Amino acid sequence: MSAVGREGFGAVRGIGITLAAVLLGACAGYPTLDTTGVDPALIPESALTQPGLAVGRTVLWGGGVIALRRVGETSEVEVQAYPLRESQRPDDRAPPIGRFVVVWPGALDPQEFAQGRRLTVRGRLDAGRPGDPVHPVVRGEQIRSWSPEWPDWRLSPIRLGFGLSIHN
Repeated sequence: MSAVGREGFGAVRGIGITLAAVLLGACAGYPTLDTTGVDPALIPESALTQPGLAVGRTVLWGGGVIALRRVGETSEVEVQAYPLRESQRPDDRAPPIGRFVVVWPGALDPQEFAQGRRLTVRGRLDAGRPGDPVHPVVRGEQIRSWSPEWPDWRLSPIRLGFGLSIHN
């Protein structure tokens, strides 16, 4: 093989490596919240019926924003809870599993947490708010607002795949 042939092979190989890196990056997973210590069986409805057993436990809950309020130095988000999909996005096609309130230190962006937007939060269950025994309260540690345009390919009945084969 001539010197030109080797250079040509190197260029093709470089393009192939670059293409593979780009394609793998496109397949990269979505950012997820920490699930360490989370009890997936604990849902808002059961936290209300067994408050003594639930307080202090770590939860990973999600749902649709009902209201966002600024209360002193914190933000409170009232949420209609739904089960979480594998992606940790709330599954609003499933029946609701109660309501809860997220108490977040500091301000949350009213556009990111507008009524109807979906969120997922990780935090510890609190004893609740005085005068509101109806909603479990989560002291938020991590929170994620889901864009309405965020694709959840697991919902699509169509699957598209491709492959790459290199032969010497």
